[in-house]
Amino acid sequence: MATSPRRLAEQPWSLNDLSSELLALILEHLRDIDPPSAATSRRLSRRFEAVATPIVYHVLCLNESIVSTGAEARYPNLFRNVAAHTNHVVARSNLDPFGIKRVLDRVRRLQSVQWDYVVAEFNSGLLWLPSDVLKSEQTRHHTTKLHVQGLPLREFEGHLRDTYVRAIPTDLLTTLKLASPAPPLTTRLNSLKQLLLLSRRLETFHYEDRGQGTNFKFSPKKT
Repeated sequence: MATSPRRLAEQPWSLNDLSSELLALILEHLRDIDPPSAATSRRLSRRFEAVATPIVYHVLCLNESIVSTGAEARYPNLFRNVAAHTNHVVARSNLDPFGIKRVLDRVRRLQSVQWDYVVAEFNSGLLWLPSDVLKSEQTRHHTTKLHVQGLPLREFEGHLRDTYVRAIPTDLLTTLKLASPAPPLTTRLNSLKQLLLLSRRLETFHYEDRGQGTNFKFSPKKT
């Protein structure tokens, strides 16, 4: 006997009625707009945990707790999930470089690292540089992409002229977003020009100023 529409409407509906593929799409969207809620969803059921865990750990945003000394002993499940599921790592420049390297060494398939610059001078010892930690086995074959966000625009001279290329592995750099310069009018860009010329894998370059007096001149041999 066919079930009446009224009877169907009265039947309870649950997220568990969704296919795993559709549930994964919902959780991916939730991760993008509200990462803590996506992480919490793993506690709802074993099925949710199985679907959500790879999604939650696909992109790992590092913080002080994760990179602190002894973190692997305090959070063994986290590091197991990092090894199994993490492909992309986001880290602020003011985190501990030794702790960051410990985490990166656990990532089996490191596809990208995003370096978010936090205000500090390059030679102050208050920030780590991508070249400090991106020398591991994962990046030896140049498969890892480096995204640099908020890089301050400086003009280095003399023995400091190579500061940018010493700080940033040019063979890995694919995205470079500069912080808005202060003052906004910038005319001396030789250090930046050198970084761009050596970054053969660069796909995206984001730079904003008023456009007055700012220019790049590349000879045919350099393009």
